[in-house]
Amino acid sequence: LDNPKFSATQVSELLMSLSGDSGNAELASFVGILAANERLNVLAEINEIFAQLRSADAGVQEAIVKSAFALDAAQLQALTSQLEAHFGSRLAPHVEVDPALIGGITVTVGDQMLDASVRGKLEAMAAALKN
Repeated sequence: LDNPKFSATQVSELLMSLSGDSGNAELASFVGILAANERLNVLAEINEIFAQLRSADAGVQEAIVKSAFALDAAQLQALTSQLEAHFGSRLAPHVEVDPALIGGITVTVGDQMLDASVRGKLEAMAAALKN
């Protein structure tokens, strides 16, 4: 994408051919403008922001759930319903396994974090003992 041998038009045509949506005039115009202004490197960030705005419009928030152990579908469904009641919003959970938690989970929704992990409780106890 940064190769100076290719013009902005050639780069945008290449991206459109790879997108599988070459007939979309609005997308072609958007990619062309980004290419002409040498801003194709921000395309991934634009996609991420668009996905967040689309989810917010649908009333769904992304929840990052870190668990010490893998969760099966039933556990995830039960957890999601409890978290939706707690956060007051529909959630789209993304589960990550983090053995460093020792046990339990941490949940991040937007700028809110819920820590129900053994590691978090041990750190809280250590801080209380230091005071």
